[in-house]
Amino acid sequence: MRLGHLDAPSRDRLMRFVGLTARPDLTPAQAESAQAMVRSPTWEPLPRLPALYHLEPLLRHHAIDLGFEPEQVMVQEGGGLKEPLSFYQAAAQYYERQRVLQQLLEEFHKDGVGPVILVKGAALSPYFPSPALRFMSDFDFIIRPEQSERVQDLLASLGWLYTANSWASRNGISLDLLEGSNAFSEEICAATRPHPSYPADWQVLQPDPAHHLLMLAIHAQQHGGARIWRDVCDAALFVALPSPLLGPAATPGDVSRLAERAMELAARHQAAVSLAAFFRFLNAHCHPSAPLPEQAPQWSTGEETSCAGLLRLYGELAADRASLLAFDYMTSLLALPRSLWHYGCTWVGTAFGRREISHPPRLPGYSGAQTDPLIGAVLVGAPVRRQLMKLRVGLSALMTRNPLRYWNLVRLRNSLPAQPKPFAAAAVKPRRR
Repeated sequence: MRLGHLDAPSRDRLMRFVGLTARPDLTPAQAESAQAMVRSPTWEPLPRLPALYHLEPLLRHHAIDLGFEPEQVMVQEGGGLKEPLSFYQAAAQYYERQRVLQQLLEEFHKDGVGPVILVKGAALSPYFPSPALRFMSDFDFIIRPEQSERVQDLLASLGWLYTANSWASRNGISLDLLEGSNAFSEEICAATRPHPSYPADWQVLQPDPAHHLLMLAIHAQQHGGARIWRDVCDAALFVALPSPLLGPAATPGDVSRLAERAMELAARHQAAVSLAAFFRFLNAHCHPSAPLPEQAPQWSTGEETSCAGLLRLYGELAADRASLLAFDYMTSLLALPRSLWHYGCTWVGTAFGRREISHPPRLPGYSGAQTDPLIGAVLVGAPVRRQLMKLRVGLSALMTRNPLRYWNLVRLRNSLPAQPKPFAAAAVKPRRR
């Protein structure tokens, strides 16, 4: 795998093209600019990068709409990444996930569970030209803390299994149950609105746009910039017109007011650094319909330093051949034995015919976890393979010409102040049959 930073012309080309096209829809002016870039004699197909992986179905869609073959816009294989999905594969995956989501929300409605708040991909994918263009690996549900145990009992009765801090259906679809217990989460939950894709009596909600925009900025920092382009694409639904989420009558003034409300909210809940860095990245590369505020009303020197560091991290990883999440060499070393232990417990359980396994509380991250041995290879084998891949990439990164650069980026990421977490995984109590 070739690791390392892109050269200056390649990086500039990537930042300009992806900044222009990392949005669900292109205006005629944006489409014309993108076509001119690809037709330029100096154009070279974009490389496959970790930060772009989740955006590949959308970029291929835009390439075809612009009149090009996908191979003319982006290299279609290599980069040390999984093989890219075709649009039809992505669509098949999406509609299978949507079928499961629809059935699950219907069961919640029958059982009187609600309201349920959808966030990120589950909430935003219906606003894309085709929902399959919004890659997502799981669903994120926000539930009320007092309904947590009831929801988990319902999931268990429907055959969902809890493993590694998330729930999984028997066909491998993941669900993250989130709940909040602070003023930040209460404010988000109080400002929700019905999601138009579901019947009103199902009580399926989505956050207010200002809150949702802030949650995207926090998510970008949580992943250390590894998914910055997908978060940028989601943010385009809020800050780039025309927007199906804001409505056909939205104006640049509406975008400015939305961004200012998000910044006020961030300042109240110690998240101004996350949002300011996110807005600066959008202003610099992604052509929002109105300039976004780049600092909170009361801005300290320490916040400016942290914001500049976070912005540097985003800029470095948006056009890099390695992800710091994969480069974390020590993390991979520590996580691999844990995943192997989990796999071993599942295999032993299968051999002795047990249907449920409760792992010892002394294993961090697996306290009270349960899994079904019949699908253990799917739920546990995949994490083991991911850790092996991370370890391989980490070892390869150590042998690049400039490992010190990656080490300094890891140190930079770890030195940044922690962002607030309005929601955490719902607490799960061990259950035995």
